Amino acid sequence: MGVEGYVLNMLTVAEWRGKGIASAIMRELLACAREAGAGLVWLRATDQGRSVYEKFGLAENPRYMQVKL
Repeated sequence: MGVEGYVLNMLTVAEWRGKGIASAIMRELLACAREAGAGLVWLRATDQGRSVYEKFGLAENPRYMQVKL
């Protein structure tokens, strides 16, 4: 598959959730991964964060969430 990216320890403080911060960070992370030639980005998601990642095309894998770029 080649180059892969892994997102580790992404967290938004409770009072800042729902303001698009995590989505903005994820958008930039995926853009940087594409520019670096990554063919895959993956992460492990909590139930709270799952909906953010799904908006960017990350889908369940038996062990983690991932998106092919």
